Amino acid sequence: LPEGSGIRISGSADPPQLRLELSLAPAPAENDEVVQGEDATVFLEDQLVALLDDKTLDTKIDGDQVSFTVVQAGPETGPQSMDGRPG
Repeated sequence: LPEGSGIRISGSADPPQLRLELSLAPAPAENDEVVQGEDATVFLEDQLVALLDDKTLDTKIDGDQVSFTVVQAGPETGPQSMDGRPG
């Protein structure tokens, strides 16, 4: 990826269903929050910032496939996959 690009997380936080979409982006959108991780830059759509504030985005690479999991911070809850099913 070119320098300055990252993974953009957008979607809908409308109850009762959370829907997240991941895409590669050359730069953040105008109101995105930029989060710099160890190995990646994430552009987070502004409406999702509060909802995902206490979460971690974990990445698993298996051969040529990459999967992402949103994990609730803290030991009391298990991971949730991006579609909301237990991970």
